[in-house]
Amino acid sequence: MGCEVELKAHIDDYQELRSRIVSLRGMMEGVSEHKTDIYWSLPNERPLFRVREESTGPIDGKPNVGGLLFTRKDKQLQGAIEVNHEIEFSAPLTDAPKVYEFCESLGYVVYVRKEKTGWAWRCTPGGDAAPKVHIELVEVTSLGWFLEMECVLDDAATLEQIQTAQTTLLLLLDELNVPRTAIEDRYYMDMLLTR
Repeated sequence: MGCEVELKAHIDDYQELRSRIVSLRGMMEGVSEHKTDIYWSLPNERPLFRVREESTGPIDGKPNVGGLLFTRKDKQLQGAIEVNHEIEFSAPLTDAPKVYEFCESLGYVVYVRKEKTGWAWRCTPGGDAAPKVHIELVEVTSLGWFLEMECVLDDAATLEQIQTAQTTLLLLLDELNVPRTAIEDRYYMDMLLTR
């Protein structure tokens, strides 16, 4: 289990923002990515877990290597920033049909489906002492372009570490010249359900 501190913001000009992202200090090589998330629930209930089909590839190529990622999150919003504790494990992408058959055999139904395509990077914007940041610039089908940034902390993260991660994300947002008013405080799942 880990602790994720993350935010997402609506983006109008993804190409301009991509240029700003790659010029950040502490930026590491990026990858292209495609993710399809299926949120599973019991009938007429909120989702309990997510199964993600994900693939990545070279930054200027097509995603071509992938796997399945199973995630169960305890979600909290602190202002517009998410602080999530999660349990995750993975499996080969070729197991997808068996996984979905297994979920359905237990009585689970697809609550909502989310698909996103774009790029991902890692950076250390504040040097070695600051939290490492995972950055994604993605198009979410039917919702548009988003900047996602997260710091992954140990499950036993202190309140001070969580606050430092929140501050790091907000300062990085400012550095990328994305207005704080662009931050989206709703979960993608809820935004997709209202579409």
